[in-house]
Amino acid sequence: MSTASSNVQHLVVSSIHKLLTATSNFSAALLLFFISFYNRYDDVTVAATSFLNKYDDVMVAATSFFNRYDDVMVAATSFFNRYDDVIKDVSRFLSISNADVIVAALSFLQYIC
Repeated sequence: MSTASSNVQHLVVSSIHKLLTATSNFSAALLLFFISFYNRYDDVTVAATSFLNKYDDVMVAATSFFNRYDDVMVAATSFFNRYDDVIKDVSRFLSISNADVIVAALSFLQYIC
């Protein structure tokens, strides 16, 4: 009986060992899966961060462009405001209008014809 008992005991120990080995292998595989998943998650996060950094660079460049565009528009507006002031000053200095020029030209043409 001791041989049969020994065989049963060996069979139980062997079964437990196989079960623990299988469980251990499954746990290791599961652990590797999650490590791999998180490594891929890190890669995605790094890629997303890189994209957002490039997006920020584009937005900074666009903002810089529009700031320069605003400067150009302010300069152009300032120029045309000064141009209007010059035209007003010239017309005040000459104190004549287009109608005066047309009347003078007609009377001159009548005089020579």
